[in-house]
Amino acid sequence: MNRTVQNGTCGSARGLRLVCNILCIAVVLCTFNACRTSKKVEEVAMQKQQQQAERMQTLTRPAEGMTDLTAKMGVDMDYNSRPVSFKGRLRMRYNEVIQVSFTAFGLMEIASLEVRPDVVYIIDRVNKKYVKASYTSGVLAKAGISFATIQALFWNRLFVPGASTEVDVRDAFFVYQSGTQQVLRPREQGWVKHHFYTDEELMRLEQTQMNISFYEATWRYDMFDDIDGFVVPTSHDISLSGGSATLGAHITLSGVSCSDKSWKAGTDLSRYQQVDIEELLSVLGSLR
Repeated sequence: MNRTVQNGTCGSARGLRLVCNILCIAVVLCTFNACRTSKKVEEVAMQKQQQQAERMQTLTRPAEGMTDLTAKMGVDMDYNSRPVSFKGRLRMRYNEVIQVSFTAFGLMEIASLEVRPDVVYIIDRVNKKYVKASYTSGVLAKAGISFATIQALFWNRLFVPGASTEVDVRDAFFVYQSGTQQVLRPREQGWVKHHFYTDEELMRLEQTQMNISFYEATWRYDMFDDIDGFVVPTSHDISLSGGSATLGAHITLSGVSCSDKSWKAGTDLSRYQQVDIEELLSVLGSLR
């Protein structure tokens, strides 16, 4: 009887130890698998972030092989509920110049804006006069506007305020989700705050927003079209609000070409007279 009990007790003990051993092995295996799964999930997440960053990086520069863009331009402006419309041409050569010309009756060029890496010119073609603006002084300097900034706005690209060269998206921006858009915010910002709204699926920049105190400037891009194998927004909506003034401009591009390289970058101003900033008002007045 006692031997039977002892045998039963020993058997139960051995069974219990066996169960415990099995459970321990199961726990170790589960932990190992969990670590492997967690590591794999982490690797997939990091790989996805890397791929996303590489895709985002393409928004900091034009597509490979795209150096020029020319187009006819229609502009509808509204300044404090006073509408004005005019036509012109847009010519851009990456890292060299942006030329915006304004025409009367769609025929004669009367004024132009010429943005170069070192200076901005506003040119009165009729009276052979021009205004010269520097990035290091005056309005452009106070607003923190550089050639890289203006170029990025016209070329539908991301930019970092103050940076003159291409930057690494991973190092330069915070990225967060807002509805169906991904929003990029520069890690380092001055008194002008920037936000870039992108379409994650189509990988294109849809809106650039800049805030200065209670002023807000927005540049929206739409009507993306395939031009010579490159995707180009043919509709630009620019708005400035805050204070007592409001400004809106709708730019429509037509006859867009990314292959026309026959035009000359830069205007010879040797026969033009440089004037002070007050003359700018007369240039703008001639566009009405």
